[in-house]
Amino acid sequence: MTVDVTPSMLVALQNGEIDIALMLGPAVLEGFTCVKLKDYPLRFYAIPGLVTGEPLTYQKAPTVPILTYPRNTYPFDYLRELIFEKSGQPPRIFANSSISTIEKLALDGIGVALVAEGTLGAAKDGNILQPVPSEIDLPPLRFYAFYPLGFGSEMLEELAAIAQRVASEDSHAE
Repeated sequence: MTVDVTPSMLVALQNGEIDIALMLGPAVLEGFTCVKLKDYPLRFYAIPGLVTGEPLTYQKAPTVPILTYPRNTYPFDYLRELIFEKSGQPPRIFANSSISTIEKLALDGIGVALVAEGTLGAAKDGNILQPVPSEIDLPPLRFYAFYPLGFGSEMLEELAAIAQRVASEDSHAE
């Protein structure tokens, strides 16, 4: 099993290093099929009092560090462009591939976490990190199963179907 960001998973899939990838999409890849799994809404979370005068607006966003997924992935690039377009100021976005690190930084008051709903651990459950209302409207993370077509793809098709069933049982997704 490999856990990585979508661009790396895509390269590994196309190079035959992995047989199936559960990653952001959709995408048209020649010789591969793409099966919709689930959408996960993106939410901002912070310790109480970090964002004053809620909601988080486009004008306020450049003044607050945003902790989110790595560069060259969604939502990093999209968010950077959107905030700059709406506010005229570049946002301060701190990228990290570790959800637990993003959560820890948010708990320490370093910034506002932007992650998929349902991915934060005990800090959210204990109401330490709370959802931050925002006018920043972001499309959800859309997950798909990708696998090659051809001989032997029946087993991969069944694995994708299992992933669909598991995703459909997740209460955090749309």
